[in-house]
Amino acid sequence: MKEYSKVIVVGDFNINVNNQVESQQLLDYMRKYGLSLINNIGEMSNNGNTQIDLLFSTDVSDSIPMHWYESYFSYHKPLWFSIKGSLSLENLRIK
Repeated sequence: MKEYSKVIVVGDFNINVNNQVESQQLLDYMRKYGLSLINNIGEMSNNGNTQIDLLFSTDVSDSIPMHWYESYFSYHKPLWFSIKGSLSLENLRIK
């Protein structure tokens, strides 16, 4: 199995990280694989006042800028982020 030095995991996890009790197991699991939460705790990622849309990364040396914007077509606020450097399509693995 090939190992990667920089990994980003993003998606709707349906676990509210604003609730420490609810999210602790997920955060511990991700830390076990070297992934840190990039989101700012306390922000809301949807109209239900929870933060379930999350961004994790193995690379926390450089802050990954991430932001929300309001969607008029979805309950969720779309998350966008940017990374520095170039991306090789051969090395990009989207699952």
